Amino acid sequence: MPPKRPANASKGVTARNASKRARSSTKATQASQDPSRSRPRSREGEEAANMSRSSKTSKRTRAGSPTTGGRQPKRLNATETLNRAPAQRLNIYVFGRNASGELGLGPSAGTDDVAHPLPNPNLAAESVGIVQLDVGGKHCAALTHDNRVLTWGANDLEALGRDTAWDGGMGGVSDAKDGINAKVNPKQSTPGEVDMSGVPQGTVFTQVAASDNATFALTSQGLVYGWGAMRSLEGIAGFAENGQVQRMPTLVPALERVIKIAAADNHVLALTAAGTVYTWGSGERGQLGRHLQGRRKSGRLVPKLDPSIDADLVSSLVPHKLSLKDIVDIGVGADYSFAIGKDGSVYSWGDNSFGQTGIGIDNDAAGRLGYIFNSTLVESLKDLGKFVHIAGGNKHTVATTSDGDCFAWGDASDFATGLKLDNLPSDRVIRNNGRTLAKPTRIPELKATLTASGGDHSIAITPDHRVFSWGSNNSHQTGHEGDDAIKTPTLLDHPSLREKEFVWVGAGGQFTLLAEEAGGDLSSIPEHTEPIATRSPLKSPPRATKTPQESSAKKPRGNKKSAATKKAAEKKDTAQATGPNGSSSAPGGKQYWLMKAEPETRMEKGVDVRFSIDDLAARTEPEPWDGIRAYAARNNLRAMKKGDLAFFYHSNCKEPAIVGTMEVVQEHSPDLTAHDPKAPYYDPSSKPSDPKWSVVHVEFRSKFAVPIGLKELRTLGTPGKPLENMQMLKQSRLSVSKVSPGEWEFLNNLAQEKKDG
Repeated sequence: MPPKRPANASKGVTARNASKRARSSTKATQASQDPSRSRPRSREGEEAANMSRSSKTSKRTRAGSPTTGGRQPKRLNATETLNRAPAQRLNIYVFGRNASGELGLGPSAGTDDVAHPLPNPNLAAESVGIVQLDVGGKHCAALTHDNRVLTWGANDLEALGRDTAWDGGMGGVSDAKDGINAKVNPKQSTPGEVDMSGVPQGTVFTQVAASDNATFALTSQGLVYGWGAMRSLEGIAGFAENGQVQRMPTLVPALERVIKIAAADNHVLALTAAGTVYTWGSGERGQLGRHLQGRRKSGRLVPKLDPSIDADLVSSLVPHKLSLKDIVDIGVGADYSFAIGKDGSVYSWGDNSFGQTGIGIDNDAAGRLGYIFNSTLVESLKDLGKFVHIAGGNKHTVATTSDGDCFAWGDASDFATGLKLDNLPSDRVIRNNGRTLAKPTRIPELKATLTASGGDHSIAITPDHRVFSWGSNNSHQTGHEGDDAIKTPTLLDHPSLREKEFVWVGAGGQFTLLAEEAGGDLSSIPEHTEPIATRSPLKSPPRATKTPQESSAKKPRGNKKSAATKKAAEKKDTAQATGPNGSSSAPGGKQYWLMKAEPETRMEKGVDVRFSIDDLAARTEPEPWDGIRAYAARNNLRAMKKGDLAFFYHSNCKEPAIVGTMEVVQEHSPDLTAHDPKAPYYDPSSKPSDPKWSVVHVEFRSKFAVPIGLKELRTLGTPGKPLENMQMLKQSRLSVSKVSPGEWEFLNNLAQEKKDG
């Protein structure tokens, strides 16, 4: 019989933590150390594998790596912790272009585009435990709960920080569309661990950031390591002053007390605990916030600094502090940059050829290049709200206010701004080229907590954790059907995403990653630990500060109180819970539960796992509730007693809802489907002699005349409402959850009330 487990019933990571200073403004830290500004597409061609590479490798030393040259940052006191990595594990979903293995699906996936969101099994929360990640133009980087840094995708200039040599050749960098028959480098297309042998023991990483051809990692003490290379208009600029490609992680000089990093195509920003901003990388388009004098005889890019500073000693590839103060967040586009001040002011600099900085261009300037070399206040954003997050793409930008309003501007090619220019006033559009949105314009009917901008597409996560996307879809990077551009923000309603609550999004050149928090029982996997290199006993440091998405309560969708709500409020003191989710036991000993099944067709290993309340009602014998493969759900099954009652919940469908009730008629026994290789949820680790999974047997009791939908449940689950402590709402990924006696009575009264009209 079909298994009852909803799709992917357990797993997920969240956005970043920041320093104490950055955390002082919850909204302002929404993107802090979570560079969700996603990645613009890489415009340069692929590089040959035999490019110049650094032959040096740094030694394991507490003084840091000497390979970059210049003044070494002072090492913080060993007891001081400036940054902390998130503890929450994430489920990762991927879609879009995969020609370079940037989706991390491994060689079996080939190089074909992935047309709709898929969970990445190589990044499973139970076995890998990603807690933060970032996307580059054609590669990705992720931080795990046990302090490992993983990378995958294109490795032309050593952006992956590990050896990906493969006898099969240059697979994974081709534009071929012949699927598994194309050559795919398994070492590039499969997530692998960065070689940290040159990093001092005891180093704890808290954030990663990916550019087009380089990767960076921030430590708990505010230092930054990196590897790969930058490109300039003249070719490969290298990673540091020596102009060479950096194959292994090395310390970036001149940086201390950094709390966030953001990487663009070929430049990087670092925000410090003092509210200052450092920039380095390629700067010909003004993206470093300062003029460059050009190349000296040494071949190095040299910035034009204060006359008191010897310019010959400083390269553009070495971080330099801007004059900005009191900055709380940073963001980047392909060749431009942003900084948000403590008072909500936004500053920008860099490439402005399509007005993407927000500083504006005149109609007469259409088609001319415009570079802004100094950090400049973006006056056009002043009266639009307090901006808390900015995501730059190739040449377009999407920004979000503390109220959730989204504004877009810049290159509107392929509808990357989510707005139809024909409907806008003439003063907002550069008509000469027909594709430039010159002024920040609100995207109607869209509220968001987080946005990401890719090459020519954009993604937004709403306050209720749904995903909207728009823009170019030639590689299915929006996740929608077909390859036509998506003109306005459109809900991503693929079955694989229903009921998922996403907390992070990253947009690469032509691909997208989504993350949801992992559910289920992951207690067997330790929380963030001391670095693997030290092999010290596991510890339990404080959990990361909640992100705005986590901490903001969902607003009720209505103010009208039903009779059931009023009745529950009157009985609040008597129908109480004994724990945070309430006790499932009534005074007489009976327990109450909620159990999920999928009523719509979904194929798993060739088997349709559909099972609805009507299917249960048609059964003439007790039904085994099988297919549960999450420990927390299994433990709840094992806690059930004969005579317990449960709500039947339709999950992973267009209208999720509680649809009726059933009774437990036989207590737990081994789930035999776990031992059947042909079963949809076969688990080879579960042995008949030592069964890992369990079932209970249930019988139909009632079907509600009017289902109680998920939207209504969420409204009733807001603070002060009858379901505020309901386990199903707090742990949405849990397929079997507890229901308190008060919740059981309230929901049955509500169902009766709906029936009576």
